[in-house]
Amino acid sequence: MAKKRELSKDEKELLVGLMPESLKFASRMMFAGVEYDEIIGYVYELSGLEKVIRAQLIKRLSYYHLKNEAALVAIMLQNSHMDCQNIIKNAQLYLQELSSANTPEYFEMSHSLEVEDSPNGKTFSVQEMIGMSLARPRISRFLLKKQLNKFLELTKPYLSLSQELAQADPTVENLHRLIQLASKTKKAGMLFDERRLSQIQRIKSGITIIDLDGEITPEEMQIALKTDFSDDPVIFEEQVSLVQKSYNTVKDVLKAKEIKMIVYHYIKDTLHIWEHPSGTLLEFPFYGTTISQETFNFIRDIEDEIKKSGLHQMIFPHIRRLYEQINFGGEDKLNASEQRIITLYKMFNPENETPSEK
Repeated sequence: MAKKRELSKDEKELLVGLMPESLKFASRMMFAGVEYDEIIGYVYELSGLEKVIRAQLIKRLSYYHLKNEAALVAIMLQNSHMDCQNIIKNAQLYLQELSSANTPEYFEMSHSLEVEDSPNGKTFSVQEMIGMSLARPRISRFLLKKQLNKFLELTKPYLSLSQELAQADPTVENLHRLIQLASKTKKAGMLFDERRLSQIQRIKSGITIIDLDGEITPEEMQIALKTDFSDDPVIFEEQVSLVQKSYNTVKDVLKAKEIKMIVYHYIKDTLHIWEHPSGTLLEFPFYGTTISQETFNFIRDIEDEIKKSGLHQMIFPHIRRLYEQINFGGEDKLNASEQRIITLYKMFNPENETPSEK
């Protein structure tokens, strides 16, 4: 077996401080005999790009308020010596555990992870790595799976770069190619951030228009309620606020109806994003004093989701308020809205009562 050559002082100094994926590739190049002077600038460029990609990823993950094991794997990214694939492996192991039939719906996970520091092979616990203990409140399996999956989704471009670095032959030509790939990965992340920022600005613009007694257009509402980023808690909260504020602010009947239907589509599209549907959103159809055919159809379409989540008990008081305003003893026949209200009363009455005429 050929003896592994010793690295020079300059080569060792070059490797110190490199980001983990760049470090592994640079080490392979040096052991393959590539000249130090030929690669020093390019190696620093590659590592600099990786550092930016990693820092942007950490910031991106912070939007999702990660908890427990999802927070732990995110914190691992802050350790500049830990390689991407080791971090991803831990997230995937957690997901496998969560898929176990023995895992309760709500639980407290408390692992002492053992992770490998790639430069020297040292093994240490996460607690040692971050120098702090994390609060471990009870957390639902749904939320933790959702957060771990989001972590894996957001780290996918960095993982792809890591795999390319691991598989590429240690040549100068591949070093140049990998720099271009890292640059593209960085730009893709920046594009994601720009689109997220644009979405926030669209939502806040809609809220500002309404606050200034203006009328938001259906086109503006459609864009503001795009669901591309609605699994982001900050964006979802802003969208819910916009929905609330938009009620009864547009005078034109046709435009108001169009906006209402946009809201209904948004609510329906976001029903399964979160563990439970938003109670605030489900109150929106009952803000007025009548129930239109569109509103009735919408509520009927999502009846099962409402009942499954237990929120029928929350919206029933709104239905009961409308029901109690019906004049059953009047000479006129019940109008279409009143008939719909009675049907909804029967559908969502927690006691399954049949309404009696007053």
